[in-house]
Amino acid sequence: MEKRVLHLLALLIAFAASNYLNPVGYASQEDKLPNNTKLITITEGGKSSFFDGHMLQTDDCLMMITPLEDGTIEIESCYLFNTERLDGYSLVIPATLYGHTVSSFGSKAFHNSSFISIIIPETVISIGERAFEDCRNLTSIVIPEGVTSISDGTFYGCESLTSIIIPDTVSSIGDDVFHDCEKLETVTIPNSVTLIRETQM
Repeated sequence: MEKRVLHLLALLIAFAASNYLNPVGYASQEDKLPNNTKLITITEGGKSSFFDGHMLQTDDCLMMITPLEDGTIEIESCYLFNTERLDGYSLVIPATLYGHTVSSFGSKAFHNSSFISIIIPETVISIGERAFEDCRNLTSIVIPEGVTSISDGTFYGCESLTSIIIPDTVSSIGDDVFHDCEKLETVTIPNSVTLIRETQM
């Protein structure tokens, strides 16, 4: 009886851990990454982690957070502690942090980051101007359903970016979104887009 209870408890812990490590919002996008992709996941744990309502520190990065009126949060900026060690990694952003839904990225939120891919949760509906500017190692990214516009210069200077999928919830694409994306081969633009600014590449 005791062994059975312990086994059941172990299963429950494993189930809880799997949901914590793969929260709703990015598991499906993670499946689209190449095999053997190295991941860095922003989590609430870690020996150096803390959150004071406006700043989140993990073992790998420091994030400035803006609480929004609807109770969700915006990731205003992300500073990496060791960019050389994280070269070749993909950044996984969870759908929630400390009970708050991640709904938006601020302007230049991930400017000059070294990740090859950034997995955006499906809870994100707004991405600020130049959010991924000069992410020169970024090779691919999937914009989640729910985002309604691609802001000016979102991928400016992402020279390694080869493909991008834009969801059919997007209706407008701003200026200089793909400027200096020298290796960009494929951009999937849905019929829902009714406005594309003049300067793109």
